Amino acid sequence: MKYFEILESHEGYSQRKKYSEEFIEKIKKYIEVSEIFKNRDITLFVAGSLGRMEFGKNSDVDFFVISKRKISHLLEIEILGYLIHLNHKLKLPEFSNDGKFLKVYSLEEMISKTGSPVDDHENHFTTRLLMILESKAIVNEELYFHALKEVIDNYFKDKNDHPDFFPIYLLNDIARYWRTLCLNYEVIRFDKNKLWRKKNINLKYSRMITIFATILPLLTLSNIREADVMQLTKLSPHERLAFGLDKMNNNNYLTEYKVILDLYEGFLKAKENNDIDKNKDIKEKLDKQADDFSDFLYKILMDRQHNPKFKKYLVI
Repeated sequence: MKYFEILESHEGYSQRKKYSEEFIEKIKKYIEVSEIFKNRDITLFVAGSLGRMEFGKNSDVDFFVISKRKISHLLEIEILGYLIHLNHKLKLPEFSNDGKFLKVYSLEEMISKTGSPVDDHENHFTTRLLMILESKAIVNEELYFHALKEVIDNYFKDKNDHPDFFPIYLLNDIARYWRTLCLNYEVIRFDKNKLWRKKNINLKYSRMITIFATILPLLTLSNIREADVMQLTKLSPHERLAFGLDKMNNNNYLTEYKVILDLYEGFLKAKENNDIDKNKDIKEKLDKQADDFSDFLYKILMDRQHNPKFKKYLVI
């Protein structure tokens, strides 16, 4: 557990995780006095920086609502209106993308439409992947974990027919989400109304670790079960990275790993600086360090101890 111990002793990560946990509890206390979620088959979770346990002073909050089955349009309006009001009450930045993903998703539809033409169009794909990659429950944890299990079990539905089963479909969706993010960033890359950190550097740090720190443990585990993936979802991306490195049991990466943690903390601190978009020196420094960060992730993913059969699915 050397890598996990290094992570837990890292001052920057520990402070941000503690602040994130405290902010989640703050949201829960605000919601406790509301009647809107009580006695309903509805769960609320957060994603983004708060879901990754790296919430900062300028961070916004990404709320996602899932109902067990489709609800009425009026109830959906009521729930979304409450979340907009809550966002203002917490004095948080406005919802990103003008609230594009702010809707109530039906668990039934999310499962039944997996892989269908509307999977992307109706944002089920994004919601499903964010649940797996970077989410924390706020309301109705029991339903949240039920929904998460349903989503994960759907990726293992062929397991009983294949004794050497590997969740290629899950690995493919995680990799596909990365490629989707890259496409989305390409669309906004020349948009002068978008902040530089939003259309550039986030992709090279927070998005990258979210994706590839989840893939690493999948490469290190043999005979992957649904319970293994469920357990990974309870870890932050940084914790998954440390977990995967510990499973590799290779001390050759220890020194570089400590440097990588500091680089990532430097990225988060720079992101909180409102002048980052105007400071050319900071931009150049973050870009250079982003190369070092991605090189490290590539190196550990391509380590020769991983089964080549599984590694090839990252490319082909």
